[in-house]
Formats: sequence, C-alpha cells, structure tokens
Amino acid sequence: MLEQIVIVLSDKFATKRQYKTSLFKGDEEFKSSSVSKLISRVKDTLILGANKEELTIFEKVSEPKFFLNFGDISKSSRGLPFQKYIKTDSGIDSIAIYRGDHIARYSLKESNEFISKNVLKNARDKVAFLSQPKVISQNIVAHVEYPTDHIILMATFDQQGILTLDTVENTVVTNKNFSLGFITSLLNSNFFSWYAYRFIFAKALRTMHLEDYHIGKLPIRRIFFTTSKTTRKKMVEKMKTMDENFKYNEVLNNVEECLPKDKKGNFITNKEKSDVVHDLLAYLAEHMITMNKKKQMLSSKFLTWLESEIIKGSINDLKNKTKVREFYKDSFDELMSVLKQNRIFPKILDLGDRRYETLKKAYDSTMSKLKPLMNKLTATDNLIDQIVYKLYGLTEDEIKVVEGSL
Repeated sequence: MLEQIVIVLSDKFATKRQYKTSLFKGDEEFKSSSVSKLISRVKDTLILGANKEELTIFEKVSEPKFFLNFGDISKSSRGLPFQKYIKTDSGIDSIAIYRGDHIARYSLKESNEFISKNVLKNARDKVAFLSQPKVISQNIVAHVEYPTDHIILMATFDQQGILTLDTVENTVVTNKNFSLGFITSLLNSNFFSWYAYRFIFAKALRTMHLEDYHIGKLPIRRIFFTTSKTTRKKMVEKMKTMDENFKYNEVLNNVEECLPKDKKGNFITNKEKSDVVHDLLAYLAEHMITMNKKKQMLSSKFLTWLESEIIKGSINDLKNKTKVREFYKDSFDELMSVLKQNRIFPKILDLGDRRYETLKKAYDSTMSKLKPLMNKLTATDNLIDQIVYKLYGLTEDEIKVVEGSL
C-alpha cells in the first residue's frame, strides 16, 4: 500500500512515559523517535515520523500556558455541495459562489459562477453559517514535492459573507477578540504549513483535506488583550511606518520587545504586549490583500489590452495560456515565445510590424508598476513569517528546522 500505519500495543510499554514511532521504506527503518504520551494525550494526536528537533518544537507550542487549539476559538465547515446547480449566467434570482481554486494566499479571484436563490432554500442553516464574516481556505491542500516534500495552506478572509462550494473550508472565529486578519496571517505562514504537514497530516502523500478537525488542532498563541487601545494603536502605527520605510529589522526588534522572555526562554506573560503583535499581524494581512488586489487590477488591465490589441481574441484559446496570464512571472521574451507559438507573431519578426514595439511598451509600463509591488508583497510575506516565529517563541535553530523543510 502507498500509505499504511501499523500500531503495536503491549503491556510492557504501559508504564513508560514515551512511545516510539518509526518510518519505513520497504523493510528499512530510516526515521525513529520517542514521543511523550502526555503531550499526545493533551493534543489528542499520534505523532508519526518526526525527528527530535521537530518534536521539541511540537512540545513547545503544545504548552497550555501559552497556547490554545484553533478549535477553542473557531468553528469551521465546508461550503455547499451544489456543484451540479452552478450556472455561468447571472440574474436577479442568482448569487455568486466561489470554489477552492478562487482562493490564493491573501487573495480571492472574482467568480463568474452563480447559483439560484431557490436552490439555497434547501440549505438555510449552511447559508446562514457562510453568510458570516470568516476566513476561507482551500479545502484540498496543495502538496509540493520540490525542493522538499511540503504543503502550502492557502487562505484569505471574507468580510461580506460570500457563498462557497465544498472545496472551500470556512472558518468563523467564535472568540471575537481574535481578528480575521490575524487568523489569516497564521494560516498562510510557513510555520503553520510546516506544523500541519508533520503533526496533523503526518506527512501524507495522498490527497489531504483541510477540515474542521484539522484546523481545530492547529496551535494558536494565547493573546493577552490587556494593553490599552490607545497604546496598541500607537505602537502598531509606529511599526507600520517602519514597514512602509522597509525597516523590517526595526519592526522585528519592536515585536521582540512586546514578547519578553525569562532566562529559560519562556514568555513573561504578565509583561508582554502580545495584543500589539496580534494587531500588527492583522494589519499586515489586510495590507497583503490590498496589494494583491492592486496586482490583480494591473495584470487584468494589461491582459484585457493584450486580447483586444494584439491577440484579437481570447487568451483561453491559446496554448500555454497560463504563461500568458502569469506574464509577470517571466521575461518579455518568454511572453513573446508563447505568442509566437500561437502564431500571434511570426517566428521571424517583420521589421514593419509595429505591434512588437507597442506590446513591449505596454509590457514595460505595466511591469514598472508590478515589480515594486511584487517585491513588497514578497518582503511583507517574509516579515509575517518572521513575526509568527517570534510570537510562537521559536529560536534561530528551530526556525532553520522549519525553513529547511519547505
């Protein structure tokens, strides 16, 4: 079988405080570790195939004094199982509905699919749940094998209460102290993808679904909402200014000051301002969403122009259409190569063809706006990761363990 778990039960292990787990390739045991029974009982999880360094991180973020389970502050559910009722024409009796592939990290693509309001009468409770502000995630988890085996959780948040299909996981935050932006920043962080793959999905190979059960087991940092609103706002504004001026190290230094530790490396909770870090992550998540909307607007404007002025048709009819739609990921020469492949341009350019110069000018103009925006997106994404590491108390060596597995 592709994936198989064998559990051996024996009285002689009953008094031991740990149990042993091993991974096998064929008959060869290649990864073995001992896991605390107490931690597994507290987390209601059997740990498989984690090494000593990974288990140290797991135990750290399982400490009840500093961490909760996601299920303690939220409720998640799939969207509607109504794929067969989807239509592409909107009307007065229809409402837009979204699939999992409409969702990316800090981004929601516009949907051109709709569902009749009459159909929704058969699912009033589910519709009521979905109509709340919520975090939305891809239910089918993205599994990536290069450069190392890992997963990528993808989430954004929805303030409007949109309807979704069952390829979307919808998370309503029941503890209203926690903001949607904060939760979204955690779900999109490298740390959460790393943690989920090792300690929730046990490094599965087959299709993984992100359900209420899985989200509920993610560790959420206890946030002590004790700082005055005036001080919180002032401190976050200060760090926002640092971020706008690309002073990321200064932001991280301020975050560290908000999360003091004792000599043993434990958080001093009665002195910390974790609520300020909460607000900062919420702001950065909102900023990521705003920047992604601008990126979508700029790229859509260029692609609409490209269809009208150069292709004289639809990009959907082209070979390698994804390369064209994601033109900003490659060079102008790569875009030209795809257009030549589709005979939009001849292999050998006609010197009298003004379309080349027109296209190059439009491409350069668009990229002059997109490049700095994409650089800022990358930098902010990385900043969020670093803040999450600090919020969860990871050391430099522990961060290397996480980053080396992505």
